Amino acid sequence: MQSYIHILFIKHKNQIKKGGYRIILKKIFNLLKQSYKIFFYLIATIFFLIQIILSPFIIIRIGRLRNDKFGHITLEIELYLSEIENKINLPKKKFLDFFYKDSFISNSYFIKMRKRNIKILPNFIFKELFQINLLFGKKFICAPCNSDRDVLNLLDKSNSKIIFTDKENEMGKQFLKKIGLNEKPYVCLIVRDTSYFGYKPFSDYRNANINNFVKAIEYLNSNGIYVIRMGAKKCPKIKLQNEKFIDYANSGLRNEFLDVFLGANCLFSMGTSTGFDGIPISSRKPALITNYVPIGYFPSWSPNQLVIFKHHINSLTKKKISLKEIINNGLALNLDGKEFEHKGIELLENSQEEILDATIEMFERIKKKWDKKEQEEDLMNNFLNIYPININDRAGNRLHGKINSKIGYYFLKKNSYFLSKN
Repeated sequence: MQSYIHILFIKHKNQIKKGGYRIILKKIFNLLKQSYKIFFYLIATIFFLIQIILSPFIIIRIGRLRNDKFGHITLEIELYLSEIENKINLPKKKFLDFFYKDSFISNSYFIKMRKRNIKILPNFIFKELFQINLLFGKKFICAPCNSDRDVLNLLDKSNSKIIFTDKENEMGKQFLKKIGLNEKPYVCLIVRDTSYFGYKPFSDYRNANINNFVKAIEYLNSNGIYVIRMGAKKCPKIKLQNEKFIDYANSGLRNEFLDVFLGANCLFSMGTSTGFDGIPISSRKPALITNYVPIGYFPSWSPNQLVIFKHHINSLTKKKISLKEIINNGLALNLDGKEFEHKGIELLENSQEEILDATIEMFERIKKKWDKKEQEEDLMNNFLNIYPININDRAGNRLHGKINSKIGYYFLKKNSYFLSKN
């Protein structure tokens, strides 16, 4: 212990010697900041004692509102409310739930809307109270069973909890009229790219090229369906000019309310997996998700979801590897882009033709024009026989309930290697 203190002393001494008075001021500031936190924890401890005293009569629970990520703030709360509606994951006695907000807010307008469903508090004190509650188990914590994953298959058993006022509905309709849609059906297109986070080797493997969606957009446009390209930041341009395609992300018209309204009222959403998906999925809208990776986390809970995956390629042989090999190589749960490289795996995006095939299938299913194919059931059963349905994430949390989502028929048929059992 004495040696550790000595090393710590030398470390700070050298830092001050090198940085001068600026480092001294910084260290004093950090010390005061930490002291400030101690004060917060003391107050939170008093609140915790009040929770314990009241617990024989009423359970007061605190939850974290993951508003830093759009996917979490949408789906986590939607699942929490669906569990409440279905009387799942509830205390056995009377209870009162509160949520505190994270410091960074991904969509302020949606927070305003969620206040119609839940009681939201500032993070002051209640963040510390939540952390104290975590130390004593889940009795005083309110949260869905498994974050933003519908492992209980509840979304299809309950109605959406995203509520629009009459004024908001009118605002949304006026915008659609302004861009020439009026009551015409549209699809929301959202493709994750480097504008989402900038260059991030850890998560860039989830990105895709927007121009691989051109044929799919043209197909929808030819069938009278508008396509609205979503995005919260300036995104790469798409090589397409069509009056039925609207590049909302780059239009200068984008705002937080419209992000929610458009996602909640589309015919279906399509693109890659991003936080925006939480709006249409929470609104019980169908979703076409392409380029999905890692395979172990694919959204599996609704028959209104159609998924196709990125191809995994052996860097040495340049051959695509099967679902079984992906699982055996420990890649199904990999969330680090560098790990793919470390294991000699390259990821290949879905081609324009693969995305077009999936879009045709999605559109025909929604319009009830899809004719069941001869091999369709066999291909899906082969997938389910290989896929580890009972897989947990690396923290031990369950990832799937009943797998209801569909894997693209054409994707499975044209990529026979994927279901190979060798």
